[in-house]
Amino acid sequence: MGKLLRVSPSHLRFAGAFFGILSIIALQSMALAQSGLGGLAIGERTIAGPGNVKVTAGSTVVIFKRKVADIPLCVTIQNQGPTELVIVVDGENSHKVGAGNTGSYCGGNDVKEIALTAPSSREPSLVLWRIDDAR
Repeated sequence: MGKLLRVSPSHLRFAGAFFGILSIIALQSMALAQSGLGGLAIGERTIAGPGNVKVTAGSTVVIFKRKVADIPLCVTIQNQGPTELVIVVDGENSHKVGAGNTGSYCGGNDVKEIALTAPSSREPSLVLWRIDDAR
């Protein structure tokens, strides 16, 4: 009446590899979806973001602020705009990131505020950002 389905070890190895590849593809798709614009995904040590902001000429946009500075931080930004941006840490210019480039800055336990500024620009710059625990 009923026949028993026979599965060889080679079929099981193929099925395992196939589902493993599907899992990897699904996780990559989820990471891109989480990043909103596909630029910066959530990482294992992410504590803020990923987010995006528009930085206009001469303006400073605060992207992270905390009252208690207890862990070292790294900020990563992806400058998708037409002009150079500056990462400003606790009110001091810390690192320049050119148009179309990605840059990061890592600070100590005492970092309380991270901002972005566009010293000179005719057009606003779209910036993707993420803050990570640097430990």
